Amino acid sequence: MGTKVTSVSTNRKKPSTKKQQALSILVRLKRLYPDATCSLTYSTPVQLLVATILSAQCTDERVNKVTPDIFRQFPDAESLANATVEQLESLVRSTGFYRNKSKNIKAACQMIVRDFGGQVPQRMEELLRLPGVARKTANVVMAHAFGINAGVTVDTHVSRLSQRLGLTDHEDPVRIERDLMKLLPQADWENWSIRLIYHGRAVCRARNPACEQCELADLCASAPKIYDQNRQNENIDIISSAIR
Repeated sequence: MGTKVTSVSTNRKKPSTKKQQALSILVRLKRLYPDATCSLTYSTPVQLLVATILSAQCTDERVNKVTPDIFRQFPDAESLANATVEQLESLVRSTGFYRNKSKNIKAACQMIVRDFGGQVPQRMEELLRLPGVARKTANVVMAHAFGINAGVTVDTHVSRLSQRLGLTDHEDPVRIERDLMKLLPQADWENWSIRLIYHGRAVCRARNPACEQCELADLCASAPKIYDQNRQNENIDIISSAIR
């Protein structure tokens, strides 16, 4: 999913408040990524929970390759709770950190069976009791399994872009989430995160962000500095090539 090539513009009127800035960014993200949705494959809330736990430090593409075998053998919370850790480890090994993920999946499903009648709870405070579940995972499950926007999912992309855009001064995901919740309409909390993740992968990469191609550049606090640095680096490369 690409974006139109532009230059960093200072001609557009700057939003007067951080909230107006966030809303302007949201409008453009919706236009750039209109079909953004959860890319994990699942059929039930517990399957989404498992897939989201596996997605930590792993791509959704990789997770989607391993979950069909898991869900074929262990389709619900009860069967996952009764699986051995060794069985789960063999299935999730390629997602990384497989020992911890396997233990957490089993323990979370045991708690779901024991304390919640085999159904994934729909309240944030109850989800956060489950082993391996922090706010990022809980927000994904609440939004996509139950249609409840309880918060803003903050992963590495959302954290990086929120800081670069100037929407938060914090590095802690919980504080970043609080800042974003104040700036954005609740109905857009979850899809804001997905669209920002798409943009982080396509344009605003961790290394060498493509500010010259970014349609958010005039709304971004960091774009002029990054753009100037990129131009300096290009000039250095040209000079180095000429010397060689």
